[in-house]
Amino acid sequence: MARGAAHGREVNPLPIFFLEHLTPLEERRPPEARADTRTACWARTASTSPSPTSPRRRHVYGRVLGLPVPKIQRGNVIKADMAVFNLGPTGLAVAQPAEPGPAAEALARSGPGPFQVLYRTSGMEAAARWMVDHGLPAPARGIRNTGEEAMLVGLEHACGAYIGLVGPK
Repeated sequence: MARGAAHGREVNPLPIFFLEHLTPLEERRPPEARADTRTACWARTASTSPSPTSPRRRHVYGRVLGLPVPKIQRGNVIKADMAVFNLGPTGLAVAQPAEPGPAAEALARSGPGPFQVLYRTSGMEAAARWMVDHGLPAPARGIRNTGEEAMLVGLEHACGAYIGLVGPK
């Protein structure tokens, strides 16, 4: 742990923590989800942090994660510049708001830390229909910098963190 200069207390060098499931995914998923391949997802998390796109900040994440430092890319939907560290089938995106939008709102509201979980799915329309059928508003849609379609479920309907769904156009 490092000491925070301003507060004299210990601070985590990265505002994240990791959990590893020992039970295989197939055993954790409910039986109805196992049979429906359209619900297959993997998660990525994104966090905002003061100037994470600076070379120094990216190198800290790279060193702690034991990964090469990725190049900066634009997150079109969250309106941020981000460095995405791939962690096998999942990943961590460290984002710096580039303009008003979800990343800037999260940073202003809660400070640095996790603000979004991103799931990959091959059933974008089925996911949107399920949400509407269960009383939620239709999620906001956009196109990611990868050309994939993305949907963003707002904080008020996602327990205080954005939920993103990504799939092919």
